[in-house]
Amino acid sequence: QTLYEKSLTYSISNKELYHNAKEGKNLQLNIQEQIKIIENQIHDIHNKENLYIDQTEKFLNDIELQVFIPNLVAIVQHELELIINEREQQPDENQIDSNQIELIQDKILLYLAENKLLATEINDEIKNKLKDFIIKSAKRKDINSDFDFIDKSDILNFEQLLNWSSINYYPTLEQHKISLEKELANLPDLHLQLVELRKNDLGGSEEIMQHYEANELKLKEQKEAIKNFGIEIEKLDKKIRQFDLTDDETPNPKLELLKKLGPFFHKVSNALLNSKKARIEEAMKADLNTTLVAYENQIDRVVLSEDLSNLSFKLYHKAGNEIYLEELNAASKQIIVQVLLKSLHHYGDYNPPVMIDTVMGYLDESSRASLLENYFPKLSHQTILLSTDSEIRKTIDLPKIEDFISKRYTLVRDKENQLTQVIEGYFEN
Repeated sequence: QTLYEKSLTYSISNKELYHNAKEGKNLQLNIQEQIKIIENQIHDIHNKENLYIDQTEKFLNDIELQVFIPNLVAIVQHELELIINEREQQPDENQIDSNQIELIQDKILLYLAENKLLATEINDEIKNKLKDFIIKSAKRKDINSDFDFIDKSDILNFEQLLNWSSINYYPTLEQHKISLEKELANLPDLHLQLVELRKNDLGGSEEIMQHYEANELKLKEQKEAIKNFGIEIEKLDKKIRQFDLTDDETPNPKLELLKKLGPFFHKVSNALLNSKKARIEEAMKADLNTTLVAYENQIDRVVLSEDLSNLSFKLYHKAGNEIYLEELNAASKQIIVQVLLKSLHHYGDYNPPVMIDTVMGYLDESSRASLLENYFPKLSHQTILLSTDSEIRKTIDLPKIEDFISKRYTLVRDKENQLTQVIEGYFEN
């Protein structure tokens, strides 16, 4: 397969050159053009390789800024926010307004003088002493905090850390690496093609035709070899499967006994079907007469097969003729299948939930209304309907089953983040 793909690549790359050589066109010009194309491809691959190396080195040099610090910030974010918040609530000693202090002290001294509460006259010395006292009192820390040991400069650094933003380029580098590895793997083939073309540029069209035709012959041989190997693999698989029953060379007695029980269980399952056959047929008849709009109240009987391995049924009109399923439209077939599933589910020995996707399918307006009113409410103890808003319409269809709905959800696709959200409610704004 590898040789075939290599020969095929050569064939596709040189097909135009071969035909031009055969038709006698200006071959040398075409060869030189092909040489330039391949040289450019090789040059581009080497440029991508150098760019990837430069980007990787830059990423490694900045890995602390791009990866480690953002991860560290994410870990200690809560603690940093707590420290900053508590320190912000403490008074700032650098925000004392000197003019306000002088205004307040003048009013205090005036009050004391008017009420003759000062023992001496007011002078500049008393004013300065009072001002110094107020400033010192304001700077005194009355609020104790667990983070008093942290300087204000550190708080600024914490705030810068919380606002740190960076882009992790590792996923992009990984994608570049995968793409580059594929191109580098193709580089030897490009060099071989280049050598071949340069030879042909000197040797003329005859050599090109010989090489191309020899490669085409290889292609046919390799294709035939792949086909033959496939046949041989199939034969070997069949031989291997003969030994898959047991790891031992001797047959397993318990396995042989289980094989003999197969027909017995088949008979038991058919007997169980026959015991409930009449009730299933009557249930289907009743449901079809209410839900199959095309034959409403016209179904005379439903006949179920007696073999579970080939389960089938027939419908008969009250006029006596059989209603052939292949002649019904897609909507009617969908209703019949749903009615059959309901009956099998109802008369089974277990009661699992029922889930229906694309609930309306090809149904017309009348069939839609019939299913909503007569079928879904009675289908199971738990029924899950997966519907679009065009199948079960909010204003027309939803009110018909509103009383039977326990929970409603809407799947909302977020294209940008490539995820789906589950929101309560049925297509609510």
